[in-house]
Amino acid sequence: SAGNMDDELNYRVPPDILHYEPRLIFGLSATEVMIGAMIGMTGMLLLGPLVGLFVGLVALIFLRRFDGLGGRSVVVWGALMLWYRYRPGHTIIPRTLPPTADRLVVQDWDGRTLYTVRKETQHT
Repeated sequence: SAGNMDDELNYRVPPDILHYEPRLIFGLSATEVMIGAMIGMTGMLLLGPLVGLFVGLVALIFLRRFDGLGGRSVVVWGALMLWYRYRPGHTIIPRTLPPTADRLVVQDWDGRTLYTVRKETQHT
């Protein structure tokens, strides 16, 4: 029946548990804090204590991931924007619907419809 076919097309994607890291201070992971501390200590050795501390703080700001940037840091977001601007990619996926379904609705996590794919009928 058509009801069973609709149920087969509706499922929730599991959360991304592979890239989960606990956030310690100001939304930074332990790895990001260590990288910022190493940059700051290197700056202290080469440029002096105050300048090195400033460089370390700036590094931590650049390493912090922001929700407004898609969960990416400023550096990664900037690199991805440059990459996309000078080398845009296109993703092509096949559009396949079961024989009894006439549309496929794609929704976000909150249930809002992002787009609907409708089956095209071929006239012979």
